[in-house]
Amino acid sequence: MWVDHATHTTASAALTAGAEASFAIASKTERWDSGLETATQVLQQLGPRLEVGVIRLTRPFASTWSALNSTPPTPPGRIASVNDIRLAREYALDAYGTQVLTGHHLQRVHDLSDWTITDLGNDRHLVQHPYPEAWYANDTPAPEILSAARRDFGDLIITDEIYRAFMTEEIAHQQQH
Repeated sequence: MWVDHATHTTASAALTAGAEASFAIASKTERWDSGLETATQVLQQLGPRLEVGVIRLTRPFASTWSALNSTPPTPPGRIASVNDIRLAREYALDAYGTQVLTGHHLQRVHDLSDWTITDLGNDRHLVQHPYPEAWYANDTPAPEILSAARRDFGDLIITDEIYRAFMTEEIAHQQQH
């Protein structure tokens, strides 16, 4: 953890089991766009090596992937996490204002024509909403922004039904072996 007492800013990074990495920035004095710029730079640098990456607001110290369901806005179907990499390669947990997706993901979205998509190399793409302040200037994105983004992402967003079907198939597969 890094702390700048002069600006009341902290930054932390963690790598957990399963190669889940998280990076958190919190500041009492810096504007939202400063933190977003820093987090975006991290995604741009690491993006080609990521299976998935998102930038979202969260409570302090709730920056792990599995904690995303406990911080508003709750993903559709309240999926706790897409911990199985096979699911993460097929689906997104939710729509986020900034995230890294693969070319395979982009083939499955409904319509991201208004979004900015930047090729990061290695079939990874930084996908950014045209109005970042709608996502990051307040504690949560406005409901209409989130709903529109979820429509844009369409079938790429995992649902509870998809998750349950996957788990049923996994259990059946494990019982066969």
